[in-house]
Amino acid sequence: MNSKKHIYSLFLLAMIPVLAMALSCAPEPLPDEGEQPPVEQVPGGDTTQDENLGEPPVEEDPSDEEPPADDTTPPGEEPPAEEEPPVDPTPPADDFPEGKAIRILAIGNSFSVDAMEYLYGILRDLGYETIVLGNFYEAGCLIQEHAEWFRNNTASKYTYYYNATGGEGLTIEDCTTDGKVDYSKMRGWVKNTMAPHTALEEDWDFITIQQGSKYSGKPETYDPYLRELTDFVRLENPDAELVWHMTWAYQGNSTHSAFPDYGSNQMTMYNAIVNAVKTKVLPLDVFSKVIPNGTTIQNLRTSYLLDNLTRDGYHLSLREGRYAAALTFAKVLTGCDLSEITYTPQEYQYDDLVINAIKDAVDKACASPYLLTASAYPITDYMDNAPFTNENFETVPGNLGEWK
Repeated sequence: MNSKKHIYSLFLLAMIPVLAMALSCAPEPLPDEGEQPPVEQVPGGDTTQDENLGEPPVEEDPSDEEPPADDTTPPGEEPPAEEEPPVDPTPPADDFPEGKAIRILAIGNSFSVDAMEYLYGILRDLGYETIVLGNFYEAGCLIQEHAEWFRNNTASKYTYYYNATGGEGLTIEDCTTDGKVDYSKMRGWVKNTMAPHTALEEDWDFITIQQGSKYSGKPETYDPYLRELTDFVRLENPDAELVWHMTWAYQGNSTHSAFPDYGSNQMTMYNAIVNAVKTKVLPLDVFSKVIPNGTTIQNLRTSYLLDNLTRDGYHLSLREGRYAAALTFAKVLTGCDLSEITYTPQEYQYDDLVINAIKDAVDKACASPYLLTASAYPITDYMDNAPFTNENFETVPGNLGEWK
């Protein structure tokens, strides 16, 4: 028995080192729920978990840091993360479109003066805020002369009419001399001298060209000068649209020296003008649009106004004729609805009937530029309104140009 106790004692002594080793390898108890694992401070102030845990570094909460001195974050609010910059409350620039702008240069003569006299006011009425109008004027100027003078940069041959203000800020007193009001000045037109090359440097949207009235229905007078002029203009100002201004036939009783070349017949002259446009202008394929004032005036002559649309047999009447031509310019170049236009020149009175007759003629001309279309306001229906005496021959002080 004693020997058995001795053997058991030896067994226990032998097991003590084994038990000690087993106890040293036992796992540590898990942390309680909510207890954070130990972290190690690293240089630079960042905190990083123990690499033995296999977790990525933990970044500091940005809300724990004071915002920079120039930060506009309200107190207590967390600034947005770098990858989500603050949204700019200002809408894109497209939500604030600039005011409508239009810039028109005419290479013309007295007929372009007639057509553009009231144009600024009409364009303003359509909502255009920036309007620039220019007109190279020489009485009766022909395409041949324009081609030569533009090529040679001959400023002395022209009077350059310019309008970029519409007369804003001017009063009647500012525009009155010796008791006569210069209404053209009141509308913003000023007279300058301008070298053609310099004028072409301006940022024009449209540049209009026309033939002198006496040759407007003579196709043989267009070559080669129209091509030469358009080539030069396109070279100097390639971004502007070229537009042909088709002018009007003379009044039936006109005493113009060139009228006999058309048999002193208004319809013969009108048809010749249309033919010249079709055979010499359109085939060049450089004009984006045609302003059919020849057809507008011819259409209006079928109204109760009859053939009373000039003041001297060829220059347009100051009330109906010029207004009709300016509306045609505006409709072709802007595509506007004429019903939107209420502007009329302040020195004249217009009733609804004359406004409707004029707009009817313009709309029909723009729809059928080379075809005479009868007015919806004929003399047969408006006999009491017919102007049997032509009061429009009276000259209003302040007319642009010296008519020849």
